[in-house]
Amino acid sequence: MASELSLDGTGQMLDVGCGPGVLVLPLARLFDQVTALYPEPGMLQVGQRRCRQAGVANVRWVQGVAEDIATLGFGSWRVVTFGPSFHRVRRGRL
Repeated sequence: MASELSLDGTGQMLDVGCGPGVLVLPLARLFDQVTALYPEPGMLQVGQRRCRQAGVANVRWVQGVAEDIATLGFGSWRVVTFGPSFHRVRRGRL
């Protein structure tokens, strides 16, 4: 992925439906800033803990769902990932 997208440690990534950070942890080093979005605070806490234990400090954990993105004022991203959460998105509302 890093080679294909020419990722060099700059830019921002948004991980929608991040869960416990399954994609965030291995990909965070490829970006300046990562935003991890998930609706359940407990899962965000698990992700935060996993990042802290791995020494990953460039992740912002945000409670919300894909349908909230337009109202959250995030800005733009170099990469947006959905991982295993894409099937939950109400596609007609994005």
